[in-house]
Amino acid sequence: MLIDADLRKPTIHKTFSKNLYTGLSAVLTDEISLEESYQSTEIDNLFVLTSGAIPPNPNEMLGSKKNGKRIRRTTTNF
Repeated sequence: MLIDADLRKPTIHKTFSKNLYTGLSAVLTDEISLEESYQSTEIDNLFVLTSGAIPPNPNEMLGSKKNGKRIRRTTTNF
């Protein structure tokens, strides 16, 4: 899984022509689950998790202990 964690200037959604809004920021705010958020690509066994909508507080969102644990759990379980 390729995760676009650049919540300020995301680009992965453009590279792979994917939906920006069902992404990392939505997972971190519990709007959607990880299973609902990652998207397949034309490359076998490569999935992308776009950044999601640009939040007003990207540093705080990524820097919180709660979300750090969630990101680690996400990558471990995938």
